[in-house]
Amino acid sequence: MDPTLVISDAYGVFGMPTSLFLDADGIIRAVYVGQIDKDLMKEYIAAASTGTTTGEPPTKIRLITGVARDHILSVDTLGEGRVQLSSKSLRCDDSYCADSAIEAFAAETGLLGVERFTSEDPSRLVVTFDGSVLDANGVAELLKAALDALGDPVYEEPLQIVHE
Repeated sequence: MDPTLVISDAYGVFGMPTSLFLDADGIIRAVYVGQIDKDLMKEYIAAASTGTTTGEPPTKIRLITGVARDHILSVDTLGEGRVQLSSKSLRCDDSYCADSAIEAFAAETGLLGVERFTSEDPSRLVVTFDGSVLDANGVAELLKAALDALGDPVYEEPLQIVHE
Protein backbone atom coordinates (compact mmCIF):
# COMPACT_ATOMS: atom_id res chain seq x y z
CA MET A 1 0.00 0.00 0.00
CA ASP A 2 1.24 3.47 -0.84
CA PRO A 3 -1.41 5.96 0.37
CA THR A 4 0.90 9.00 0.19
CA LEU A 5 2.30 8.04 -3.27
CA VAL A 6 5.93 8.19 -2.06
CA ILE A 7 6.88 4.86 -3.65
CA SER A 8 4.72 5.56 -6.71
CA ASP A 9 6.50 8.85 -7.30
CA ALA A 10 9.94 7.32 -6.72
CA TYR A 11 9.36 4.56 -9.30
CA GLY A 12 7.23 6.50 -11.79
CA VAL A 13 4.07 4.46 -11.15
CA PHE A 14 1.02 5.98 -12.82
CA GLY A 15 -1.38 3.03 -12.89
CA MET A 16 -2.56 0.60 -10.28
CA PRO A 17 -1.97 -2.11 -9.56
CA THR A 18 1.73 -2.03 -10.42
CA SER A 19 4.09 -4.70 -9.09
CA LEU A 20 7.82 -4.06 -8.79
CA PHE A 21 10.17 -6.97 -8.11
CA LEU A 22 13.50 -5.93 -6.58
CA ASP A 23 16.49 -8.10 -5.73
CA ALA A 24 18.44 -7.92 -2.46
CA ASP A 25 20.55 -5.03 -3.84
CA GLY A 26 17.47 -2.95 -4.72
CA ILE A 27 17.76 -3.54 -8.48
CA ILE A 28 14.41 -3.76 -10.27
CA ARG A 29 14.27 -7.20 -11.89
CA ALA A 30 10.70 -7.04 -13.21
CA VAL A 31 7.76 -4.64 -13.44
CA TYR A 32 4.18 -5.65 -14.12
CA VAL A 33 1.32 -3.19 -14.58
CA GLY A 34 -2.13 -4.63 -14.00
CA GLN A 35 -3.44 -7.61 -12.11
CA ILE A 36 -0.74 -10.26 -12.20
CA ASP A 37 -1.51 -13.96 -12.27
CA LYS A 38 -0.04 -16.44 -9.79
CA ASP A 39 2.36 -18.18 -12.23
CA LEU A 40 3.87 -14.95 -13.52
CA MET A 41 4.23 -13.63 -9.97
CA LYS A 42 6.14 -16.79 -8.99
CA GLU A 43 8.43 -16.33 -12.01
CA TYR A 44 9.16 -12.72 -11.09
CA ILE A 45 9.76 -13.55 -7.42
CA ALA A 46 12.19 -16.29 -8.43
CA ALA A 47 14.05 -13.91 -10.74
CA ALA A 48 14.35 -11.25 -8.02
CA SER A 49 15.45 -13.88 -5.48
CA THR A 50 18.27 -15.06 -7.75
CA GLY A 51 19.25 -11.60 -8.98
CA THR A 52 18.27 -12.24 -12.59
CA THR A 53 16.14 -10.18 -14.92
CA THR A 54 13.01 -11.57 -16.50
CA GLY A 55 11.91 -11.14 -20.09
CA GLU A 56 9.08 -8.92 -21.21
CA PRO A 57 5.71 -9.83 -19.69
CA PRO A 58 3.09 -11.35 -21.95
CA THR A 59 0.90 -8.78 -23.69
CA LYS A 60 -2.52 -8.43 -22.13
CA ILE A 61 -5.12 -5.77 -22.68
CA ARG A 62 -5.71 -4.06 -19.38
CA LEU A 63 -7.07 -0.75 -18.21
CA ILE A 64 -4.69 1.52 -16.32
CA THR A 65 -6.06 4.43 -14.36
CA GLY A 66 -4.01 7.35 -13.16
CA VAL A 67 -3.97 8.79 -9.69
CA ALA A 68 -4.49 12.53 -9.61
CA ARG A 69 -1.37 14.25 -8.37
CA ASP A 70 -1.81 17.86 -7.37
CA HIS A 71 1.40 19.82 -7.82
CA ILE A 72 1.26 22.04 -4.76
CA LEU A 73 3.60 24.18 -2.68
CA SER A 74 1.85 24.68 0.68
CA VAL A 75 2.66 27.86 2.59
CA ASP A 76 2.08 28.08 6.35
CA THR A 77 3.06 31.32 8.10
CA LEU A 78 4.63 30.47 11.47
CA GLY A 79 4.93 34.01 12.75
CA GLU A 80 6.75 37.16 11.81
CA GLY A 81 9.70 36.33 9.60
CA ARG A 82 9.10 32.54 9.55
CA VAL A 83 7.26 30.38 7.07
CA GLN A 84 6.91 26.66 6.46
CA LEU A 85 6.89 25.50 2.82
CA SER A 86 5.98 21.91 1.95
CA SER A 87 5.74 20.05 -1.34
CA LYS A 88 6.36 16.60 -2.79
CA SER A 89 8.63 18.43 -5.26
CA LEU A 90 11.16 19.03 -2.45
CA ARG A 91 12.08 15.33 -2.52
CA CYS A 92 15.21 13.57 -3.75
CA ASP A 93 14.94 10.16 -5.44
CA ASP A 94 16.42 8.21 -8.38
CA SER A 95 14.68 10.27 -11.06
CA TYR A 96 14.73 13.74 -9.49
CA CYS A 97 16.45 15.64 -6.70
CA ALA A 98 15.43 19.10 -5.46
CA ASP A 99 18.70 19.72 -3.56
CA SER A 100 20.10 22.07 -6.22
CA ALA A 101 16.85 24.07 -6.30
CA ILE A 102 16.86 24.30 -2.49
CA GLU A 103 20.50 25.49 -2.54
CA ALA A 104 19.70 28.17 -5.13
CA PHE A 105 16.65 29.22 -3.12
CA ALA A 106 18.62 29.39 0.17
CA ALA A 107 21.11 31.81 -1.44
CA GLU A 108 18.39 34.36 -2.32
CA THR A 109 18.57 37.87 -0.85
CA GLY A 110 16.38 38.33 2.21
CA LEU A 111 16.51 34.72 3.39
CA LEU A 112 18.20 34.35 6.78
CA GLY A 113 17.98 30.59 7.26
CA VAL A 114 16.51 27.44 5.73
CA GLU A 115 15.87 24.35 7.86
CA ARG A 116 15.35 21.20 5.77
CA PHE A 117 13.01 18.35 6.59
CA THR A 118 13.36 16.50 3.29
CA SER A 119 13.02 12.99 4.72
CA GLU A 120 9.40 13.72 5.67
CA ASP A 121 6.41 13.17 3.40
CA PRO A 122 5.79 15.67 2.05
CA SER A 123 9.20 17.27 2.38
CA ARG A 124 9.22 20.70 3.98
CA LEU A 125 11.40 23.70 4.66
CA VAL A 126 11.15 26.14 7.55
CA VAL A 127 12.45 29.47 6.34
CA THR A 128 13.45 32.52 8.36
CA PHE A 129 13.40 35.71 6.31
CA ASP A 130 13.94 39.45 6.61
CA GLY A 131 10.44 40.92 6.77
CA SER A 132 11.66 44.27 5.51
CA VAL A 133 12.76 42.63 2.25
CA LEU A 134 10.23 39.80 1.75
CA ASP A 135 6.88 38.53 2.93
CA ALA A 136 5.69 34.89 3.11
CA ASN A 137 4.27 35.04 -0.42
CA GLY A 138 7.55 36.42 -1.78
CA VAL A 139 9.46 33.59 -0.11
CA ALA A 140 7.06 31.04 -1.67
CA GLU A 141 7.47 32.66 -5.09
CA LEU A 142 11.27 32.35 -4.82
CA LEU A 143 11.04 28.64 -3.99
CA LYS A 144 8.48 28.08 -6.75
CA ALA A 145 10.82 29.71 -9.30
CA ALA A 146 13.73 27.50 -8.19
CA LEU A 147 11.61 24.33 -8.37
CA ASP A 148 10.07 25.34 -11.72
CA ALA A 149 13.56 25.85 -13.16
CA LEU A 150 14.50 22.32 -12.07
CA GLY A 151 11.35 20.68 -13.48
CA ASP A 152 9.81 17.74 -11.62
CA PRO A 153 9.23 14.86 -14.10
CA VAL A 154 6.34 13.40 -12.07
CA TYR A 155 4.02 16.33 -12.69
CA GLU A 156 2.51 17.63 -15.90
CA GLU A 157 0.79 20.58 -14.22
CA PRO A 158 2.74 23.64 -13.02
CA LEU A 159 3.47 24.05 -9.31
CA GLN A 160 0.70 25.98 -7.55
CA ILE A 161 1.13 27.96 -4.34
CA VAL A 162 -1.54 27.26 -1.71
CA HIS A 163 -1.68 29.25 1.55
CA GLU A 164 -2.74 27.21 4.57
